Amino acid sequence: MAVVMAVVMAVVMTGLPARIVSGGQTGVDRAALDAAADLGLGRGGWCPRGRRAEDGPIPRRYELREAPVADYAVRTRLNVRDSDATLVVVKGAADPGTRLTMRLARASRRPLRVVDLDRPPPPPAVRAWLRRHRVGTLNVAGPRESRCPGIHAAALAYLTRVLGPGGAAGGAPLSSPPRTPAKKTPARSRHPRVGGGPPAAEGASRWRKRSADDRPAPGPPPTRG
Repeated sequence: MAVVMAVVMAVVMTGLPARIVSGGQTGVDRAALDAAADLGLGRGGWCPRGRRAEDGPIPRRYELREAPVADYAVRTRLNVRDSDATLVVVKGAADPGTRLTMRLARASRRPLRVVDLDRPPPPPAVRAWLRRHRVGTLNVAGPRESRCPGIHAAALAYLTRVLGPGGAAGGAPLSSPPRTPAKKTPARSRHPRVGGGPPAAEGASRWRKRSADDRPAPGPPPTRG
């Protein structure tokens, strides 16, 4: 009950999912769980019995429930059933396992969106889709790493922008533009010229002439007694 209430409150406050689920396979599945962990979102989902994955047992840091059987299709069906919508992330054509997820999502009549990282939509477009359908628990699926090398890193970066706080995921640049240094105005001397010395721009001859003009006129010659 506490988990359900936390999901409901998060959806009300942000309009974005508070929990991410996947099957724990390499590639997109783990990218989704890693993004959720980095962003402090709830995470979980069903995995095959024995925590089966292409690289051996799924690491324990991924807190998943084991399905009654080791068949991948069973855990796929359970994750679609237990989520409000499914987001499929691919790079090019979908593989057979990903196509199964898409068929099950359509059969369940729940929202489905497919993102091709070769031509990805802006993150705000996916965020708007999530808000429109009031998705509290989002199922994320896609190809495994061996079938699409590099998909984990690419999906992790994209999902972090979609699911993260407004600035990071709202289409803002990943790095701030370089700042243009402000032009420095030459500081004026705090000390006035002493003794009426000449400004630097005036020539010495001009100064000598003005100094001569300022001298007092000579008095009358002294009278001898």
